[in-house]
Amino acid sequence: MLECAGRIDEYVGGDETRFRASRLVQDAVVRNLQTLAESSQRLTDAIKASEPDVPWRAISGFRNILVHDYLAIDVDAVWLVVDQELPRLHAALQRMATRLQVERAGETSAVGQARKSPPGVSAAGFGLRLGGVG
Repeated sequence: MLECAGRIDEYVGGDETRFRASRLVQDAVVRNLQTLAESSQRLTDAIKASEPDVPWRAISGFRNILVHDYLAIDVDAVWLVVDQELPRLHAALQRMATRLQVERAGETSAVGQARKSPPGVSAAGFGLRLGGVG
């Protein structure tokens, strides 16, 4: 999701003229919005609860419009989402990613400490033969 938001920003850079000038850019933006919205449906409730101000149901509904009404997509509505909603969502996704990294770092640290061998005992000390040595 974070990657999709970043790509959209890369494509348009907050510039409406750039967005409207190219159907290729519009298609790329819509595709990344679809992927982002689809991915939001796979998040757990606990993860979504970490950012309660994000309109998760509205994102899911927007995805349905993008996927099922692709022949009648309103470019003005897409731009409004990109311009007004995406920056807030992007910020929320960055906070979520940061929290996840901190949690994983804590788990890795705890796992690393748990795996340390007692003094004087090596990994090969449990009778393992590695490469014919042991």
